[in-house]
Amino acid sequence: MCLMRKIEALHEPDILVVSGSLPRQINPEIYRRIIEIARAKGDRVVLDTDGEPLKVGLRAAPRSSSPIFTNWQGWSAKP
Repeated sequence: MCLMRKIEALHEPDILVVSGSLPRQINPEIYRRIIEIARAKGDRVVLDTDGEPLKVGLRAAPRSSSPIFTNWQGWSAKP
């Protein structure tokens, strides 16, 4: 994938923002993989998404996350 090659080619530690929804045909694991690659290079990563991409991306321990507000409400609701 061209995107993955660009992320792998980053040379200096920087901040990478991974955000938005994904097309249905794209596996949410792509966010986890992007975060892992960037973190291995010393980049600080911010994840800004919701739903399954958020859950999967959080497994890669980004520096911070910003779940979309409607999703945050669902997660914080008491049973």
